[in-house]
Amino acid sequence: ATQHYDFVADIFGKMLNTVTDDSYKISLIETKTYNVINDVENGYCDIGIIAIKNTDFDIMKRILINKKLNFTPLFKTSPHVFVRKEHPVCNQNILTYTQLMQYPFVSYEQGNHNVSFFTEEIMESIDVKKHIEISDRASLMNVLMTTDSYTIGTGIMPSALNEGKIISIPLESSSYYNIGYIFHTDRKCSDLTAHFINMLEELVEQIPKV
Repeated sequence: ATQHYDFVADIFGKMLNTVTDDSYKISLIETKTYNVINDVENGYCDIGIIAIKNTDFDIMKRILINKKLNFTPLFKTSPHVFVRKEHPVCNQNILTYTQLMQYPFVSYEQGNHNVSFFTEEIMESIDVKKHIEISDRASLMNVLMTTDSYTIGTGIMPSALNEGKIISIPLESSSYYNIGYIFHTDRKCSDLTAHFINMLEELVEQIPKV
């Protein structure tokens, strides 16, 4: 189970190409933050991929510990703005919240658990007047590609998945993401899950450190 990240889908696809079993059932579930945590807690999923904002780290750690979940950090990354490559701000080397105020902000819908520490986007000191909530990554990408809207994320997006139509620009911010995986402390790690973790760690080596 995972929040909405291109790099997870990319690794998942590459992992499938390494599986040689004659039969299998493997699932990738992109879902709300609360659901990722709940699915791993209840054993529906073996592993969960989440990003914890540095400002919410203490409260999220307490939530995970109470659910007997261990968070293993993989890397930290600063927030980036995702926009279409023809967006009015596309030529900026870095963006501020003030520069974004006039454009629609797109975020992932979190349902009944729409509190700051479950949101996937870092937002600071901005009065959002145009806000669009979307539940799935494909729809969000389509909105970004066809409008002057923006979203905020990790900045990690394999180009093969969006054909260069969406670009990321660093956001001026003191906040950052702690990206890692959650695993239930009472369960053993399967060989396939361990292989997936190894592939995540290989990705980490290619990412600039914050």
